Amino acid sequence: MPAKQVPTIRIDPLEEADDVLSVGDAAALLKVGRNCLYDAIARGEIPHRRIGKHLRLSRHGLMRWLESWSSQGAKKGQ
Repeated sequence: MPAKQVPTIRIDPLEEADDVLSVGDAAALLKVGRNCLYDAIARGEIPHRRIGKHLRLSRHGLMRWLESWSSQGAKKGQ
């Protein structure tokens, strides 16, 4: 009798990642350079928190921001 095969459950890599990101982590997630991300943060475009001298970003917050930004562009016909 052959051994039972256990179904493989695939987990989205984003769900495994920490929710609190450094600027470097967030830049890698968004596939942009750190300077580009710093510029967007300085313009107030990207949700973030400052803790002392450090900037921290929420992965979930970034994904919500990105989704809302994408849907706004679609509404404008871009």
